[in-house]
Amino acid sequence: MSDAQWTQPVAPVTVGPGLVAVASLNATPSAGFVAWLRAAGASLVVSTGDKLLTIGVRDDQIAVSELRFDVVMGLAVSPDGSLLAASRWQLHELHDALAGSRGPGGEDRMLFNQVSHTTGFVGIRDVAVDRTGRVLFTTALCNGVATLTDRGDLDLVARPPFVSEAVVEERCHALGLGLDDGELAYLTAAAETDEAGGWLGMVADGGVVVDVRADKVLTRGLSLPCSPRVHGDRLYVTDGGTGELLHVDRGTGAASSVVTLPGIARGLAFIADRAVVGCSVPPDEGPYAALPVSLERPAEPRHGIAVVDVDAGRVEHTLTITGGSGEVHAVAVVEQAQLVGIRWQHIDAEGWFVLETTTG
Repeated sequence: MSDAQWTQPVAPVTVGPGLVAVASLNATPSAGFVAWLRAAGASLVVSTGDKLLTIGVRDDQIAVSELRFDVVMGLAVSPDGSLLAASRWQLHELHDALAGSRGPGGEDRMLFNQVSHTTGFVGIRDVAVDRTGRVLFTTALCNGVATLTDRGDLDLVARPPFVSEAVVEERCHALGLGLDDGELAYLTAAAETDEAGGWLGMVADGGVVVDVRADKVLTRGLSLPCSPRVHGDRLYVTDGGTGELLHVDRGTGAASSVVTLPGIARGLAFIADRAVVGCSVPPDEGPYAALPVSLERPAEPRHGIAVVDVDAGRVEHTLTITGGSGEVHAVAVVEQAQLVGIRWQHIDAEGWFVLETTTG
């Protein structure tokens, strides 16, 4: 059930024979979205394929900043407030450069890229930081959850029980990871298969949730399950291929629908008792074209995010995103920061540093 209306996207403009100019970035909130985000006292970070977005509130208006990226997917905010963002072949750490002061535009935090780990093209889809401070991420190419080594290589720390070996060969299309009390607990994959490329023909209903600690498949029959998150002792998963946010019983594995969105559901974070879920217009080609939500296309598919009351099973607020790819991959929450900016490398580096000294 959905009460909030998804706003109409901006139409592309034809600029010549066979050419289309993609509309510039536009994020349009439904009534109540800005008031909700302001009351929450937080900001959102959203990855949209070719752009990293921060979404906050300035002077009672939606405020969006964007950073062009080389395919940004997985996101996580660490306990110290830094942001982890996975691009095509690197994992980046963005730290606050304001040191408690205010930014030139009134920003509470200015996230600046300070460290980049080169992982190679391993297909990072989800990122988290466990209670020891260890960075974890799913790797679709290596079929599991990995962490970084001192050399920058990958250390595979978990893989599904049905994948027989650690191999650089995409078999199950590992997608999401979930922590429980700061410990790696869940892994999702597009298919329960041990064959190279086997997942490609199973995206419609071959998806699984794996209980990593019990080393067993908890739930089967899903469609591109992503973003497993434990909140309030309950496990939630986005079932991308059906557009649903699911509640998964952690004992029996039974999955029940919380709400259905008009597109691929992917990316999940929580602010207090509300879920923030990403939504993307289904593709017409590629392996994801076989998803149920692609075959039975919603009447009005949307790129954007939805704020969901998980207890009532309804969408309360939405934010429609247009421009760039628009396709949402991940959502993260920056607590206690109403407005967040982003800066990158030498282009924006002048003046953005904190001076420390060990001299007298």
